[in-house]
Amino acid sequence: MRKIPLFIFALLFLMIFSPLFSQARAGARIYVPPVIGYGIPEDNTFFQQQVSYEVILQHHETTKSKRGSQFTLKGLIEPYTGEVAATAAAVHVPDSSNPVPPKPYPRVRNNKERREFFSWEVDNNILFYDSGSNENIAPSSSVTTEADRFNADNLEYIFYLALVNNATDQAIGEQYIVYKIADESVSQLVSIMVQNMLSSIPSSELKVRSGSGDFRNKWLYLDAGVLWAPRLYSSVGQSISWLNFGAGINAEFHFMNFMSLGAGVQISQDWVVVSKDVEEYQDLILEIPLTLRFVLKPAEIYMIEPYTGVYGNFSIQNKTNPSSFSWIIGCQIGVDMGPGMLVLDPRFALDFYESSIPESSLSSGYRRYLMQIGIGYKFGFISK
Repeated sequence: MRKIPLFIFALLFLMIFSPLFSQARAGARIYVPPVIGYGIPEDNTFFQQQVSYEVILQHHETTKSKRGSQFTLKGLIEPYTGEVAATAAAVHVPDSSNPVPPKPYPRVRNNKERREFFSWEVDNNILFYDSGSNENIAPSSSVTTEADRFNADNLEYIFYLALVNNATDQAIGEQYIVYKIADESVSQLVSIMVQNMLSSIPSSELKVRSGSGDFRNKWLYLDAGVLWAPRLYSSVGQSISWLNFGAGINAEFHFMNFMSLGAGVQISQDWVVVSKDVEEYQDLILEIPLTLRFVLKPAEIYMIEPYTGVYGNFSIQNKTNPSSFSWIIGCQIGVDMGPGMLVLDPRFALDFYESSIPESSLSSGYRRYLMQIGIGYKFGFISK
């Protein structure tokens, strides 16, 4: 009975903090590719890491590839010449006739012995473009002279950042900063840039797109599996039964993004040894768990659900009188696999009351300490 307050505490947590979570803004899935362009070599990595970090801080999700993401944050570094491109080269979308960015850097250099080619993808085919025959590139921009070289000590750089809608390949926001050294002050400016750009994503877009196709964003889940259920029995003496097995099914309703309610049915063996005289009794127990689960979604392939709750116990063969209710605590770990999730479900349970055996010579009952490791498969239904 000492464990009941923990379950009550979980319910109080739900009532107090659920309004705060329900007001949280839905997040988008955003791809942050490596920053392109030429500056100090370490700057490209610095800006990519800063942008990715700020995306997470703004309660959005970063993805490892463009596939499956809704938006892309493209970055570009160029030496600052006092001019700012009207359209950042980071969002230049090559067409089928000319893949050369408006302001390529390094500049295109063609001569009698050397020709530069640009590659780009058109209709899922990789094509190559001969920049030496491009009449749109003026001679003054296609040749680099000594006068074009900068003094590295006095050189400033410009960092462009563009937010692109992957569905249309159109930029919905562009910003830039001019800097000399990528330091803490630049990090603060990047934070402001990312915050401003992500705030431009319409709420309607997030509601329509957020979680689209994500196996972790469903209203209902159903899982089935087998379990290994070692148990410790304590009475006149103590004994451990390692050979208890079972199977079960469980349903979940994700009424919030971070919380769900679960209910299920499972059958497990109960192999009881209650005295030094080796009195053994084997029974089958019908267990009906009711759980409150906290839902965590790290990375892109996991769903982790620590939970607590109670379940009712009923003897199927009427050989034992198990405790009517047990308190449980556990954690289900799901990994993306095929159309659903492979789940691992370790848990611990403790009976509220003593169990007993009608035909036993024991004058008192016994207590059960229940462990369980389940493995199964979980399907989601009805996308949010």
